Amino acid sequence: MDSSSGCVRRTALDCKNKTDGFMILDHAALPDTSNAIVDTNLSLNECRTTCLTNCSCTGYTSADIRGGGSGCIIWVDELIDSGTIPNVVQDLYVRLAAADVASVTNGDDNELELPQLQWNTVMAATENFAIKNILGEGGFGPVYKGKLTEGQEIAVKRLSKNSAQGVDEFKNEVILIAKLQHRNLVRLLGYCIHGVERMLVYEYMSKGSLDALLFVKEQGVHLDWQARLRIIVGIARGLLYLHQDSRFRIIHRDLKASNILLDAEMNPKISDFGMARIFGEDETINKTRKVVGTYGTNKQSSQAWSLWNEGKALELLDPLIANSFSEVQVLRSITIGLLCVQGIPEDRPIMSSVVLMLCNDDTPLQEPKPPGFIAPLPSELTSQPNQADSYTPDNATFTEEIGR
Repeated sequence: MDSSSGCVRRTALDCKNKTDGFMILDHAALPDTSNAIVDTNLSLNECRTTCLTNCSCTGYTSADIRGGGSGCIIWVDELIDSGTIPNVVQDLYVRLAAADVASVTNGDDNELELPQLQWNTVMAATENFAIKNILGEGGFGPVYKGKLTEGQEIAVKRLSKNSAQGVDEFKNEVILIAKLQHRNLVRLLGYCIHGVERMLVYEYMSKGSLDALLFVKEQGVHLDWQARLRIIVGIARGLLYLHQDSRFRIIHRDLKASNILLDAEMNPKISDFGMARIFGEDETINKTRKVVGTYGTNKQSSQAWSLWNEGKALELLDPLIANSFSEVQVLRSITIGLLCVQGIPEDRPIMSSVVLMLCNDDTPLQEPKPPGFIAPLPSELTSQPNQADSYTPDNATFTEEIGR
């Protein structure tokens, strides 16, 4: 029980070359703050940058964890009397040398059974991360097209060095995707760690992301109605696998057109699991207090509900497919979509029912109720005394393990 000697660094910090990184200590009991610096005006990203530019800084955290976190506490001395408390949601970012950050992040190599690519291999494959090879850029960094020496084409996601959540997202995505195998999920081929650099190496999807084909008109001509229907069904099957059939029960939490990739045969594959949540086998429901993922707009969704309600749902059709569709299938797909966004979560169909409805035209459909973005949630979903932890403050999210 004598902890007076504390922890010892394997490698000295390297402030001069600014290669240090951070290990995230979850459920942290914060160290003694008598020599800490508090700045309530800094964001967590700004806090990280400030710490890296201060050679005395040994760690940082949010000053206020409410509402996603705000403010900054920076330690400029040894971290005294720190530890973990299971029910605490505070994260402590402990400064480490780049080599030690890599060893911490790389701790589960044997369990992951994924090849670790060398930095030089990735550099050569992407032509030193040439701008011409950028396929796109998400919230956690750019994605580059590459080719290995044996000719295999790859896609390399290079996590942003400025993202305070980079290590978390990296661990989350590697652990998740490495153990998931389904034809409608993008396949992770390996990873690369080099100092503060962290990269994920995926199979290359030659047709790019679904959003480009939907919204770039010169490409949209390749998506006739039957191709779109196959994509819809493929996405649903991928979600069903995540929710029910995989070794983990997983909710993606950031599903959108830009996170659906298409291979050469136009098969859809779900990608980007940085926001995903794993559920234990004995968990049947989970509610989150924080809105995550990508915020959408209500304009098109409100229009869909209004047109369906007025019997004009076919006006939603893309003009590019105006002469190549089945009216029954289109109306059925729109109805299923509206069933999935009904205001009361319990009314929404689970993914096994969605797949059945999409693949069997004889399966009867219920009349959808108003979506959550139009109708306020009923009184039974409003937070009551002693139930404050059950729902978000504005009832904006309600995440269920069964993935409605």
